[in-house]
Amino acid sequence: MADFSKMSYLCHQTNKSGFSRLNIKYIQRIKKKRYMKQVLQVLFINIALLFILIEACITYNHRQAIVNTEKPIENFSVLKINCSRKSGSTLLLEFNEKKYHVGINIRQCKSFTLDKVKIYYDKENDKLFERDAFPIRYIVFYFIMYLCSFIWLCTIIIKKYKK
Repeated sequence: MADFSKMSYLCHQTNKSGFSRLNIKYIQRIKKKRYMKQVLQVLFINIALLFILIEACITYNHRQAIVNTEKPIENFSVLKINCSRKSGSTLLLEFNEKKYHVGINIRQCKSFTLDKVKIYYDKENDKLFERDAFPIRYIVFYFIMYLCSFIWLCTIIIKKYKK
């Protein structure tokens, strides 16, 4: 049989701050759950940004390999030119009897000539892309975002163990 007198003694015994021992354990459990929830959220963000960074690096290297090894395609026709700052500038092209949307730079869009735009065909992914459509600055941006999330995760963990 449980000793209720001892349990009531623990519930009524308070420390200097006015909380009972059971309340302090409950508060510590809640703080631990909040800490774990925060660590898991930041860890999820960190892993997602790492996957985005890896995908960007793979895409960039794959496109650079195509640009270095193959010649730009020439037998395509431009169906539509969409110059927009907000949604991005695109070309609607027809190549091998298929329609493709290709992102281009806004400067290329304003003074569009077929000589300035170099379009390449990715056979593995069945996509067309412009040579300068995916610059290295995107990888640098993704790396900085990943680095910030990693530092954020480290500060959360370090704060926990400093206490």
